Amino acid sequence: MSMFKIVIVALVLLATGCSTEDNSGVPPAPAPTVLDIVNQNPNLSSLKTALNRANLASALQGPDITLFAPDNSAFAAAGIDVNTAPVTTLQSVLGYHVLGRRVSNAGIPLSDTLKTLNLANIYGSANQNGRFINGFPIRQADLLGSNGYVHIMGNVLTPPSLNKTIASVIANDTTFSFLLAAVTKANLLAFFNNPNKLTVFAPTNAAFRAVGITDINAVPVSALDPILKHHVLPTNRFISDFVNNNQISTVRGLNLVETSNPPSGIYTVRLFQSANAPSQIANGNRDIVCSNGVIHVINRAILL
Repeated sequence: MSMFKIVIVALVLLATGCSTEDNSGVPPAPAPTVLDIVNQNPNLSSLKTALNRANLASALQGPDITLFAPDNSAFAAAGIDVNTAPVTTLQSVLGYHVLGRRVSNAGIPLSDTLKTLNLANIYGSANQNGRFINGFPIRQADLLGSNGYVHIMGNVLTPPSLNKTIASVIANDTTFSFLLAAVTKANLLAFFNNPNKLTVFAPTNAAFRAVGITDINAVPVSALDPILKHHVLPTNRFISDFVNNNQISTVRGLNLVETSNPPSGIYTVRLFQSANAPSQIANGNRDIVCSNGVIHVINRAILL
């Protein structure tokens, strides 16, 4: 046999021996879908029940899905009994956890909105502490299904109503009557009501009084406009995004310095250029999710 024939035979034998074809006659098992991942994970049994009761299981079988999946402890902490909760409630809550596109953990934005199946915004963020949705950390990321991703959450995300804007929260809470008067006088109500992703550090009436403002009508419009814009960031920023002594730009272009002290639970902001005392974000009144951003209530108005 010639050397050429020997080489050909050897190559044929090598190719045959390395074939990955399954000759057993049993087709390989299909890769699990996002729904399969939920159904097969005992820690997601509450979610499985909720999806079935809400008739939303089929929504997880679309071609491009990302599911932020609350685990069993998340439903328990939220006080949601998936066996008795109204179906409409489950449909609203669960639709707020699903995206109609694939977003890996690495693809979660540094600070931006993500549109859910129920057309509401959730707010993604990434920083040195990890990746977050509406300020809550992702507990386990990138469970990969054939049609998308599952990210397990330790919290249930509560969807804001589409008409719960930052402006409506301010307008419907009497502790913000000074702020509402200021926003109205400065003709900024539409700005606080638009669909942008804003962060507002909202001073209460007491917070205005703490800096000597006792009558909004006595403050010129020319002064109110910059004061109000000191309190607004042009993107979503949750408490979990705070980095100690970091500077963040307001819509006016001046920088706020944020302080973060998780052990004490104290978080503050102040203008970098200002010698005034910092404004402390009220405990229990942080991360108020709205359809167009997030509110943090502060105890002092922010002044230069």
